[in-house]
Amino acid sequence: MMRLAERPEEAKGVQCARTVTLSELRVIIHEAAATASTLPSSAGLYEEGSEWHHIFVLIDSKLLPNGVKDALIGGISIEKLASGGWSVGSVAGQQGNGPLLYRLAMEFANEEGGVGLSKNAGGNVSPSAASVWQKFSVMSDSNSSSITRKFVDDRDYFNAQTGELQQMRQRGRMKLDDEQADEAKSLIRNLWTAKDEDDE
Repeated sequence: MMRLAERPEEAKGVQCARTVTLSELRVIIHEAAATASTLPSSAGLYEEGSEWHHIFVLIDSKLLPNGVKDALIGGISIEKLASGGWSVGSVAGQQGNGPLLYRLAMEFANEEGGVGLSKNAGGNVSPSAASVWQKFSVMSDSNSSSITRKFVDDRDYFNAQTGELQQMRQRGRMKLDDEQADEAKSLIRNLWTAKDEDDE
């Protein structure tokens, strides 16, 4: 565990194995956000897609009897581009879960052609989403990160090798009836806001 000194006087006499750069510190902090491992054990993944569209929805099965809106942890929809890469259609989630949703989609995009995931093809990116993409850019510049980036057809594409998509699939895929699935997809498309303010 890394301990950061709150005040300069606390740092006196503390020896470090090496200096951590600001960029590396950002990677460490960012990767400490929600992960597949930190989700509740009752969280499951609902996946639906075709050759050109795919959606991932994280649902807390314990809360599902209260309705999809209460059980929804977050979701992301993606669309395939001519380059073979994928672009974000929409994403919405409870605070702290946005980066996890992006990483799930990145892993899928890597499985499906290897080009990766890019920002919304129409250029419509919210300030909070822009912040997440900026963090992924910084992470991809670090040799110790599980996020990589490549430039194809004038676009940045990102890939993740975290194993989180496989981990969520191993928990067992969430089953929703048609009405629940439609509600979940509608909430994601309409950028649902949870009880905790939405923040990627």
